[in-house]
Amino acid sequence: MLEFVSRRSKVRRRGRVAVAAAIASCVVVIGATAAAAFGGFGFNPFGTQQVGLTSANGVLLPTNQWISPLGTRILDKQERLVSSTLSPNGTYVAALGWNEFSGYLTIIDLKTQTIVDHTGLATPGAPATDYSVAADGPLFSRDGTTLWVPQSTFLLRFSFDPTNGTATQTAAIPLCGSPLTEPQCNPNTGPSNADGAELPSGMAYSPDGSKLYVALNGANKLAVIDNPAATTPSVSSTIPVGNAPRQVVISPDGTTAYVSNEGGRPATPGEFTNLSDGTPIVSNKSTGGAITGTVSVVNLAKGTETQEIPVGLQPTALHQEGTTLFVANSNDDSLSVIDERHNLVTQTVNTNPIPGQKAGSYANAISMVGDKVLVSIGRDNAIAVYRYRGLYEPMTLQGLLPTDWYPVQVQPDPQLAAGDVVVTNDKGIGAQGPPSTINKGPYTAPGAENVTDHNTYDDTGSVTVFPLPDQGGIQQGTQTVYTDNDWEQIKPINEGDYDTVPKVIPAHLGDPSPIKHIVVIIKENRTYDQVLGDLGEGNGDPADAQFGAPITPNAHALAYRFGVL
Repeated sequence: MLEFVSRRSKVRRRGRVAVAAAIASCVVVIGATAAAAFGGFGFNPFGTQQVGLTSANGVLLPTNQWISPLGTRILDKQERLVSSTLSPNGTYVAALGWNEFSGYLTIIDLKTQTIVDHTGLATPGAPATDYSVAADGPLFSRDGTTLWVPQSTFLLRFSFDPTNGTATQTAAIPLCGSPLTEPQCNPNTGPSNADGAELPSGMAYSPDGSKLYVALNGANKLAVIDNPAATTPSVSSTIPVGNAPRQVVISPDGTTAYVSNEGGRPATPGEFTNLSDGTPIVSNKSTGGAITGTVSVVNLAKGTETQEIPVGLQPTALHQEGTTLFVANSNDDSLSVIDERHNLVTQTVNTNPIPGQKAGSYANAISMVGDKVLVSIGRDNAIAVYRYRGLYEPMTLQGLLPTDWYPVQVQPDPQLAAGDVVVTNDKGIGAQGPPSTINKGPYTAPGAENVTDHNTYDDTGSVTVFPLPDQGGIQQGTQTVYTDNDWEQIKPINEGDYDTVPKVIPAHLGDPSPIKHIVVIIKENRTYDQVLGDLGEGNGDPADAQFGAPITPNAHALAYRFGVL
């Protein structure tokens, strides 16, 4: 079974060494220095800078991007930060962390800029302990004394002390479509059917706090918990919604829930589908990816879905302002604006700041300050700022604000300081956490059996805090984002500059080229030095080459023959 809908996987994967073969023209071995990343071309915006080091441009990433974020950086060297939320008093960020296949609840004090609590998530259950963490959450109660944390097979409740930021687990609600003893409830294996782990995701309280609603990403349902404050809370009922529900918000009057469905609407007979968690998803015949995205409208009094509103592909984040609902469509770089009074889309906004760019921006979080809508665009390491003047007045892009690597949350925090904005960045400054020791047995060569250095799992995450700039500051931030992403090169590349072989580089994005296919062979979880450190070319260290030429002769042969990037 292939899973193409972007549901959360319970087994996270990390950085890779890649070998790329470009059919009809080249085979390239991917290396670790950005300086060589443009080897055969006549330009090199990254000079001789090395990935991970800080220069006047900022920290250089392996993705050929700099990061030079706005504001103050609070660095977490223990983990990636995959999702977060602000405490109601504005003092704390509660984040879901991930490192070495284990999840954590991390509390960051924004005033002291320190981590004040760090709890490993290890919920015992048959057939295995749940160490996972969700892609959404956590969620605070309105008084800030309760915190909900979703895993794969459990939803955890913590009591929270807003005076010192400590969290203590008080309950665990099992969420699996079968008895916990069944193999399909194992949180350490990928989702396979709708009767397995239900993958709780986004959550919302009713306006009076008496009910908790939970999107069950793996079960295509909205769960209702009638008394979340009970000593032993449990799911009271479930409501079928669209495919792969991700987030949920409740209307101000408490009568209606809106649920974003990553996998879109249910399939009808005769449509091409691809399975995701046992659910047939209406899919593209070439890619297998979902070709619909919807927002479910749920009548909470009747406990039924009454409508699915078509939006863009892979709708994820939701943000509600009164009766206006903003929807981030992550897989087609757009933002849908919905009028909840009539349950219809009034406008769709492009969230890719470079028209025609093939690499997506991946909108994944939304908030609002005054008349400005802030949209996290993860792949561009930026917050896009739009002006909003009403449901039917076209939103306009005001500019971009630079962040650390891959922002996943943006929220205003006026209680911290007037105008302050808090951004959570999944990958922080890259794999620059404490060095790790890798031991792969006595047959490594020429590197030692034990090698200690930075590896692909030495993750970091970060939180950046800044006052929202005026328009002049937004324009300065826009220029920084353009420089950090090297977007100044897009125009000359599109026009064929630096092309030493005529028409290999198309004159425009999407134009034909003699290169017809690119095959990428992924070598998972290994650094450049571990495999090619003994190559004698590029920037490698033979002492770290645990899988050097004696063990990987084919990879080395490709590198010698076609060159190293």
